[in-house]
Amino acid sequence: YGASVAACGDHIAVGAPRDEETESAGYGAGMVFIYKSGSGGYALEQELYLSSSGTTLTKLSHFGAHVELDTKGDDKYIIVGAPQFGESLDDHGRVEIFKSGSSGWATHKILYPHNATNTYEYMGCSVDITGGVAIAGAYNDRESGGSNSGTLTGQAYIFDATTVTTSGTEDFGHPFRFGAKTVSNIRGIGAGTDIKVKSDDD
Repeated sequence: YGASVAACGDHIAVGAPRDEETESAGYGAGMVFIYKSGSGGYALEQELYLSSSGTTLTKLSHFGAHVELDTKGDDKYIIVGAPQFGESLDDHGRVEIFKSGSSGWATHKILYPHNATNTYEYMGCSVDITGGVAIAGAYNDRESGGSNSGTLTGQAYIFDATTVTTSGTEDFGHPFRFGAKTVSNIRGIGAGTDIKVKSDDD
């Protein structure tokens, strides 16, 4: 509890990546505690778990290893990394973005690594979100991008967290590597080597 914390406005998020409440047959599935400030101080508002959308809860996913909060207009988002999540592959990682609504915090988007053939990418080891733009790190991603081949260069994914794809909540995002010569595939940012993410106040 407290492996990663974030604060934004009147909310605080606390990650507990080794929590076992969500995995009766194992441990380390992880969870995130959301607190909201009120007249009596901070009180628990909601507990977030690894979404079961498209898969089953898995032990050792370490959901909550890294958390960040963001407000864009009237919308509030939480991005949560689960770097050791794995379905058919070991520890490729996954990131979930939750959005606050009238019924509480609900899964808004599920983010997977661009290459589904690599193991041990650890996507979600580091996450950030500001102004609706989400970034997720995968420090163990391979340069050639497939079948566990190539140099371990790492990779960052940039997402528009405010939209949902027509096919559902799953999204593979836009990969970016250190030293890339063009990033024209990243929405709203032109080609170049210097990338800056601006908030609404910039």
